[in-house]
Amino acid sequence: MQPVPPEEAVEYYERGLKYATCIHVKCNSILADVDLPDKIILPWHLILRGASSTRREMPVSIETHNPTGSPISNEEATRQSFMLIRRAWPSAAPSSMQEALKPAASFLREYKGDPVRFVVVGMGMGRNRSIELQETSGCKLYGVVDINEEKARRAGEEFGVPYSTDINDFLRDPKVEVMYTVVPTGLHASVSEQCLLAGKHVLTTKPMDVSAANCQRLIDCAKKGGRLLGVDYDMRQNEVQLSLKKALDNGYFGHMLLVSSSLKAWRSQEYYDENGAWRGTWELDGGGAMCNQGVHEIDRIYHLFGLPKRVRAVIGTQMHAIETEDLGYAEWDYGNQMAVRFLATTNHPVSSWHARFEMHGSAGAFIHVAGGPDGSSDRYGKDGMWTKEAPYPVERKFRQASDAFAYALRSGTAVYFSWRGRDQSASYLGCDV
Repeated sequence: MQPVPPEEAVEYYERGLKYATCIHVKCNSILADVDLPDKIILPWHLILRGASSTRREMPVSIETHNPTGSPISNEEATRQSFMLIRRAWPSAAPSSMQEALKPAASFLREYKGDPVRFVVVGMGMGRNRSIELQETSGCKLYGVVDINEEKARRAGEEFGVPYSTDINDFLRDPKVEVMYTVVPTGLHASVSEQCLLAGKHVLTTKPMDVSAANCQRLIDCAKKGGRLLGVDYDMRQNEVQLSLKKALDNGYFGHMLLVSSSLKAWRSQEYYDENGAWRGTWELDGGGAMCNQGVHEIDRIYHLFGLPKRVRAVIGTQMHAIETEDLGYAEWDYGNQMAVRFLATTNHPVSSWHARFEMHGSAGAFIHVAGGPDGSSDRYGKDGMWTKEAPYPVERKFRQASDAFAYALRSGTAVYFSWRGRDQSASYLGCDV
């Protein structure tokens, strides 16, 4: 077994996972902290994410392979390997294999010796956020909370941090700085407000809540208490979106004419029924395919162009036994000849996360594809030519939302994402169900 050069790793693992039917982990390829002879550590967290992106079920086996001279027993090598695999196991399937296999950017922070102390509330997707915190310079996972005692205990043991079923145990702890809210959407504002009133800063997963009134109440609470409040729209951290925004601001596209965005995903009825069946309800999910899955694509458009003057949306439920939509499409009117159309569904028969975003103006075009049969790609078009190279490349400054939030807290510098038309207000033409 030979190490794969970093510049070849994505292509190498993608080629293998395309045909894989089983994943076989040898202990001396995962036990990085054990002084084993002749070990070669592989990026199993990326490989497992890549396997998850295939949407195929395949077994994962462990071979002890504990070499002579190892300081630990065969049983201990297997146990530690199992714990590391469980920790690396993805909480949700990535949108594409390229995304899954690409190592996350890492930024060394000056305040790494005094990291921002986070407590994650909710061990569904919160488990993935906990992993990110432990891998991010300047951030520290201080504790985890879940009302399910088994989930809380398992996460606490996995990450080696205190755990509780009672959020107040951490709200009373003066060492806790940030509460990271990763609970059902309809509880974001109420849980986050409780944390703000206890004097903690709050980062919540997307969206902020299910209603504008709840969001405004939460914003007012943060302002009154002088606390930092953030929402983790991570798409605003990546190079594709940042470079696209700069190209737009520099006039690369000329006068904008058309924007189209679609997200086609598959969600089973079991997905909606699990954990008390909160997903797909108006009260706790606030919407379906558009609000839950499609919200990042909506934010992509909002980040680029700001609020429209008018919106018309059509939603429907085609396949699932849920209150909210599993199909939605909308038109955004900016009053400037630009047409914007957006579609989201969770009824796609092929299990994948297939996103496609296109925009063009009088002078240039852009196409972004993630997932689906053709893989992922980004193309800029101008003067009859297409290129992979962004005309105004921008390097990301933060690994993800928690990194940006910690930076804002320690530096006292607001992490501000500008958008066009930010002073415009939106009005709704109607919603056909």
